[in-house]
Amino acid sequence: MKNLKIMFRLIPYAFLTVVIFAQNKQDKIIGIWEFQTITTLFNSEPEETLIINKDINNNETLTMRDDGSFSFRGIYESMGNAGIGTWTTEENHLILNVTNQKIVSNYEHKNNILFLTIFEAETNNYYGSNSVIKYTKRLIRP
Repeated sequence: MKNLKIMFRLIPYAFLTVVIFAQNKQDKIIGIWEFQTITTLFNSEPEETLIINKDINNNETLTMRDDGSFSFRGIYESMGNAGIGTWTTEENHLILNVTNQKIVSNYEHKNNILFLTIFEAETNNYYGSNSVIKYTKRLIRP
């Protein structure tokens, strides 16, 4: 009985620890992110790799807000693009919802660098692919 009482006292602390850890993990995503590079490996024969680095024709800024919204603005292959959407995280997945399109990526955050890994299944028209996108956090200084 004594062990049961101790367990019931510890449950709120364990729950609070999980909630705080999840919030801290999400807090690392909040901010302004600048595109650096994308590396895509196509599952073709032979395998092909495409690397696109940030330049005047390829750049993007993601702004991730603490209310679960985000916006993006950028240029890809000299074509401008911008939009808004919502974001959530589940374990190591970042889920972006933009104009009824859901993009699920694995994400990793290290030293103000955000890595997104997106897997695309093969279709009748396209090879499957694995893309890793690297962003750096824009640090705002006083």
